[in-house]
Amino acid sequence: MRFLKKKKKNEALTLKKQFKPGSASPAPVAQLLVLTALILLSFVVFLPGSGLVQRNISVGHVSMDDVYAPFDFSFAADEHDRVEIKKNELIIQRGERITVRQQQILTALQASQMRPQRLRSVFGFVLLFVIGAIIAVAYLNTFLPKLSLSTKLVVLVSVVFLGMIYGARGIIWTGWPAFIIPLPSLAMLVTILVNPVLAMLASMIGCLLVAMMSLTARFDVFVAMLAGCIVAIYGVKNVRHRRTLTRAGIFSGMAQMLAIAALRLSDYAPLGGVVQTAAWGMFNGILSTIIVTGVLPMLEVLFGITTNIRLLELSDLNQPALKEMVMATPGTYHHSLIVGNLAEAAAEAVGANSLLARVGAYYHDIAKMRMADYYTDNHQLKEHNHDPL
Repeated sequence: MRFLKKKKKNEALTLKKQFKPGSASPAPVAQLLVLTALILLSFVVFLPGSGLVQRNISVGHVSMDDVYAPFDFSFAADEHDRVEIKKNELIIQRGERITVRQQQILTALQASQMRPQRLRSVFGFVLLFVIGAIIAVAYLNTFLPKLSLSTKLVVLVSVVFLGMIYGARGIIWTGWPAFIIPLPSLAMLVTILVNPVLAMLASMIGCLLVAMMSLTARFDVFVAMLAGCIVAIYGVKNVRHRRTLTRAGIFSGMAQMLAIAALRLSDYAPLGGVVQTAAWGMFNGILSTIIVTGVLPMLEVLFGITTNIRLLELSDLNQPALKEMVMATPGTYHHSLIVGNLAEAAAEAVGANSLLARVGAYYHDIAKMRMADYYTDNHQLKEHNHDPL
């Protein structure tokens, strides 16, 4: 009787801990503060010099894109000649060789971009990010109302998101086309480690930031990247094998390639340039797969997250614990396999994680190996160890 009372008391204490104030999902205001801080961290991407429109400005170099003036600026070409350039004015066309005059304009533009941004420009970016954070909170509260923004989850998303954004900035700094920025890897990592709904939000924000950084062909970059991310999320939302990552990357690359080709053809671009630019989209998908394959195991270990891929590894019957179970407790081993099949079927029927249910069933009686003879499913003789007790 005392045992039952003590057991009920412990259960009550456990429930009290589970539902104590502050253990539930943070309030929308707290989520807003967290997401605003996260997005503002990426603000440094837009600090002076972060979006130079042209890297190689040597005379005779072929421009890889149309270059427009992002703002009004002026410079002195010589003592008696002051040149004024208006916002959105075409400086150089794609495929055109840079002349001495254009080199002067591009050099002056880079110098203007390296100057500290005006206060109103900074305020505009901050306001834009705050609006984005508010939209993100509304999105999460609508589609993921039970999502708990734990410290581990915030740090994980921050590491993946900011790592990708700074990587994108580095690629643009080196002069490579923005179409090779592997944003689909961000979508795949967040989908596998967290969930596809949050991955869609991170992808949309990431595509917007990368498009803003590119400064040229912004709409093309945004559409192509978003198409690749959506296909990548769909491809890995129920990942069960590592080869699924390869397939998702290839399909993501194909989606980007088709999107780039469609946008370029509608812009009357030459066929040769369309093929070359579309090839970058396919390369993007392959590169994303390589990144996810290498980074995913490290994130699983660092943040202690068990993904479906890790569950598949644990379900391998050649795992040391399961091989020891089949030798020490053959009855329990057979029982666990049967329960695993039943749990998997039940989970599939109700829409739960069937793989998690099956793996959990495999290991639910693992402790019976310590005293296997005391459990009836391992009795092989008529005499039981319970009889002399």
